[in-house]
Amino acid sequence: MNKTRQRKYARLIARCGVNIKKGQEVMINAELDQPEFVKMVVDECYKAGAKKVSVDWSYQPLTASNVRYCSKKVLGSLDKWQLEKWEHQAECLPCKIYLLSEDPDGLSGINQKKYASAMAQRQKT
Repeated sequence: MNKTRQRKYARLIARCGVNIKKGQEVMINAELDQPEFVKMVVDECYKAGAKKVSVDWSYQPLTASNVRYCSKKVLGSLDKWQLEKWEHQAECLPCKIYLLSEDPDGLSGINQKKYASAMAQRQKT
């Protein structure tokens, strides 16, 4: 996709997809493989009036390493800063944008039961 089309798509996401209101916070979840497009979306969010835009990056090879080497208990727990982040989001209700570009096979070979169980445990927190 060319840059002009990407910019238009980024603007569409910010203006119509989540309909950012002036002064609202925005949280973007994205993969590491699209930094230029994520920056375009961030810029468009600010142009639409966002007060603050935060990006949570993810990278499947790191997720796979964590599943492989961390215990289920550690994977299923939340650190204090993660709980505080969730509490902040519950208070300010940011717009949430998910820019997913994961490899469908990116987590193949990991213990799927361990990972699913740990993620379910996090949700109970």
